Amino acid sequence: MGWATSPESPPDNIYLLNISPYNPELNPCEQVWQYIKNRFKNQRFETMESLKE
Repeated sequence: MGWATSPESPPDNIYLLNISPYNPELNPCEQVWQYIKNRFKNQRFETMESLKE
């Protein structure tokens, strides 16, 4: 049974929460990705080693 298509309610011990797709408080990795996007914007790396440096 899939909850997304089921007309039934979930069991009493399951709580569904609606969160926004971008929520840095609940997903700290979002802050890391934002830093990487800002720091390395429009840069191209030839090798994995050059990226690591």
